[in-house]
Amino acid sequence: MSGSSPGFSIDPHDEETHEYLAALSLLREDYAAAETQLRAQMEGRAPREGALWLLAIALVEQGRYEEAGGFATTAAQMSPTYFSCNLLGWVLVTGGIDLDRGIEMARRARGFPLGCDEKLHFPFDPEPEHTLGLAYLKMGDREKAIEWLEKAEEKRPDRALILEHLQAARAKKSS
Repeated sequence: MSGSSPGFSIDPHDEETHEYLAALSLLREDYAAAETQLRAQMEGRAPREGALWLLAIALVEQGRYEEAGGFATTAAQMSPTYFSCNLLGWVLVTGGIDLDRGIEMARRARGFPLGCDEKLHFPFDPEPEHTLGLAYLKMGDREKAIEWLEKAEEKRPDRALILEHLQAARAKKSS
């Protein structure tokens, strides 16, 4: 034995493993690492939908909404699923890019069958009801904001951001 240990390597062509590693970085709230991982994975090849929406999430968490919107739009065009439409709606609303289109995408996401157990969502996946509530809050419609944010809170009572937005809507309603 030469004293060296076997190295750990990942096949650079194993896109799914790279996406899982990026998701782990997102869970650790290391958004720059997730971005770096995903950009390296996509370099020189057609990106997969999952990589696009993970990258969009990493960019949103860094406050780079316009750039995130581009990746989320591409993901939704490639494969208009619950996840891609939901994410695009969230990016458009949280970034203040296009509230009406964000509402449209969140409503579209609500129309898709989820295709998996809701409990398996990543903790950073937005809820369409949250997107709708935030959009209406930004538009000044407190009644609709509260209605949708209460629905979001029922689904995900563990989400502090939903509660924060719900409290803001209630506070604006009472003032």
